Amino acid sequence: MLAFAFTCIQLRAACQTVTPPGKAAHDSLIEQTFHRYQIGLGKTMQLYNGAEYIRPFPLLKGAPFLEESGLQKGTVYFDGILYPDVMLAYDIVKQELVTTGYQNINLTLVPEKIGYFYLANRLFIPAPRDSITNKKAMSGFCEVLYNQHLLVLAHYQKTPRRSSSTESAATFMQSTTYYILKDNTVLKIDNEKALLAAFNEQKDNVKKYMRSNNLKFKKAPAETLQKTAAYFTQLNE
Repeated sequence: MLAFAFTCIQLRAACQTVTPPGKAAHDSLIEQTFHRYQIGLGKTMQLYNGAEYIRPFPLLKGAPFLEESGLQKGTVYFDGILYPDVMLAYDIVKQELVTTGYQNINLTLVPEKIGYFYLANRLFIPAPRDSITNKKAMSGFCEVLYNQHLLVLAHYQKTPRRSSSTESAATFMQSTTYYILKDNTVLKIDNEKALLAAFNEQKDNVKKYMRSNNLKFKKAPAETLQKTAAYFTQLNE
């Protein structure tokens, strides 16, 4: 970036000593390029103005990030601007989105400014508020598993797990909680009964569909939710 700015200064100096044909147009182009550079730098600075990221429980075995993956290329919609190909990691212990700033310092993105982000082609959105209670049922972000007529969401969390054996190191335990956002109401889905209750107006049809397709929430919760949600949408079209 400094090299680019220095180049622009050199070009300005050259234009002052040499008068080529179309000098006014040439000067205008340099001014526009330099202005776009300043705007781009300002937008980038907005992304990197968070606090330094501090890894939780540094002595524990494993990583606090989703699926053990650390920083990887992703996309984030931050403060009204889309940033593609940004290095991101999702800490699901602290529920923080992390990026690498200048001098390779890891930073926490300001959560209130994150509209959504993609990691490994998976879409994550801020945890929604319930329209009745105006409270969030969970912290951080949720993966969108289905998004037509209603939302099927997965919320991931890691917690420290102390080993009972002196030979085994303490590690992280990952858990997943599922939700349906329907009619602006957040419904926690932790068993088949809760799933069918969410599709109350089509409960009998959804139940038959699950039986005929051998769908069991306990065995495959994500797949069951995705397929029953799609079937529910089809019934209501």
